Amino acid sequence: MYIQITTRCNLSCDHCLFDCTEQGEDMAIETFQAACEYDEPSIGGGEPTLHPQFADILRIAMDHTYDGSVGIITNGTQTTWAKLLMHMAKAGIVWARLSEDSYHPWYAVDDEVRRGFTEMSALNNTTDGREPMYVGRAIKTYYDGVDPREVRRELIGCDCNNLLVKPNGDIHHCSCPGARKIGDVWCGIDPDKEERFRSEDGEWLCHTRKNWDEICEQWHRDNDTPEELEEYLAEYGSVLV
Repeated sequence: MYIQITTRCNLSCDHCLFDCTEQGEDMAIETFQAACEYDEPSIGGGEPTLHPQFADILRIAMDHTYDGSVGIITNGTQTTWAKLLMHMAKAGIVWARLSEDSYHPWYAVDDEVRRGFTEMSALNNTTDGREPMYVGRAIKTYYDGVDPREVRRELIGCDCNNLLVKPNGDIHHCSCPGARKIGDVWCGIDPDKEERFRSEDGEWLCHTRKNWDEICEQWHRDNDTPEELEEYLAEYGSVLV
């Protein structure tokens, strides 16, 4: 379960799924505590270490997991926390990773932090700075005017197959923009929505992949002339690439 403890971040990376900025919302401790009752937490943001009560959140998370399985990814710019997470990861207390790709400014990360995470092979480089997921700010930055059918299938969606808990406690079936709310940490998950947004093998469905045909069709409605749209719909119908 990905628990978004803050939507604040000191960076503005083009590939950010949540379009985070320095202005945002921090999750209340009580909300985080309630979220941890559902599943082992993976702490996310924004930049998680910017949360004013990050120490309390980390302690609560560790109380709800076993064998160093608390997941957290940091951009490493908050040096004191980055060093502590690095040492905790080396000791097997947490599962911590340092974001490392062309989006993140390495000059802002302390040398000791970079070396430590590199030695552990604990660098998080999912996009390599070249082919961001077709979500978040990356849509506007990299795919403006591009026919979505031309986007490689593996780049579509959030690719998490996991629940997202937002700072206000709302639970969504994935992290994509537009993913539906299926419950909250106080009242639980709506059984009808769980049935709708969960696959037969138990995986939570990605919103973007699930609705890719509608996304493609809407793109053509917004970008094609009526004649081109008519030709497109006649050839592809509701296309799923």
